[in-house]
Amino acid sequence: MRKPSFALQARSRLTSRQESSGYTSARKQASYNTGHQKFRLFGQRALIAGCGSIGRRHSNNLQLLGVRQFGFCDTDETRLKQCHEEFVSEAFTDYRVALEKFKPSLVLICTPPVYHVEQALAAVEAGAHVFIEKPLSHQAAGIRRLIQEAQLRERHAQVGYNLRFHPGLRILKKLVDSGRIGRVLWLSAEAGQYLPDWRPWQNYRESYSAMRELGGGILLDGSHEMDYICWLLGRPTEVTCRAERISDLEVDVEDSAWVHLGYPDRRRAQLHLDFVQRTYTRTCKNCGRGRDRILGLLVPRRAMVFSEGEKLEGAPLCFRTERHVRCRNASFSRFAEWR
Repeated sequence: MRKPSFALQARSRLTSRQESSGYTSARKQASYNTGHQKFRLFGQRALIAGCGSIGRRHSNNLQLLGVRQFGFCDTDETRLKQCHEEFVSEAFTDYRVALEKFKPSLVLICTPPVYHVEQALAAVEAGAHVFIEKPLSHQAAGIRRLIQEAQLRERHAQVGYNLRFHPGLRILKKLVDSGRIGRVLWLSAEAGQYLPDWRPWQNYRESYSAMRELGGGILLDGSHEMDYICWLLGRPTEVTCRAERISDLEVDVEDSAWVHLGYPDRRRAQLHLDFVQRTYTRTCKNCGRGRDRILGLLVPRRAMVFSEGEKLEGAPLCFRTERHVRCRNASFSRFAEWR
């Protein structure tokens, strides 16, 4: 029986200049490796639940992987019409009806977080594999049942934490797991961007990110960082968090958060998230016993690794648009492994 996987994987190349420094295996394990995946999903019937920006982006990526039969479902008829006109597809305003009539082989859940588990469970019960946009949910209720049903029906379930595919994080993961940086002492991560700039075509007040009732707030919407910290260091044994609204943005959720994680052997991690700062920021810094490894995901424009006073440069790892697309394609390629 194939269990649902929530792990995402990827690979990357390494410049010859770093081979003598022990980075070859790390970089080879971090490549996107998506070129040969073209048309891997050919013949699949994909139902996209939610026709917002992420639903349309996922649809474009699925096309690159060979999907030609699309169904779209959204209660907003304007957005639904846009997707229906852009893709050769069937359109539905009722999700249950869409599952029954379209009979998808795979479903992408791109709705607000409060609907994720319920819709994912319905998709699995209808016999479809399911790809769930992050976060998995706004609460723990229902998640265990979703996992059990996916296992029982041998359906593949995956959450879209595509930063696990970013080559810089793949390198860091390999370095941590291999012990090349020694015992991890601490990790510090930050992510921030001004909420009105996230989706400039939309009034930010109307986005799910701004509404508690839809599962918004920076802790859930910015959960990529929390996911990859736990992926790198494991499950923490201590968690403290301060999250609050400190800006004048018209939202009813936290716009800033400070999270501190404790691990055995006095290891520590800290995370800052906000949608207040006007400059897009995404960084991760890691310190190991006896050596430092510093990974800059946005600034500088190349990942910088420092070891015993020597600076080693990695491949360009800034978060440009095309890299987001390639990370998402890599996550779909991983999702396609159930075939």
